[in-house]
Amino acid sequence: MGVAAKLNSVRKFVVSSTLKEAEWNNSTIIKENVVKEMTNLKQQLGKEIQIEGSAILVRSLMEANLIDE
Repeated sequence: MGVAAKLNSVRKFVVSSTLKEAEWNNSTIIKENVVKEMTNLKQQLGKEIQIEGSAILVRSLMEANLIDE
């Protein structure tokens, strides 16, 4: 399986206040209550959650004590 196929098969959560739909397969957009939604995800998912490309998101999740490493 190639890198693109692997990426498309992974469940993704996109935090955005402007996107109406994500172009990526297996994507869910989180528009509101980000801390609440991320808290729920941390309780449900068995694997790590990675954040790509948003210092503002990282800061807000750190303030909510939702980042482990």
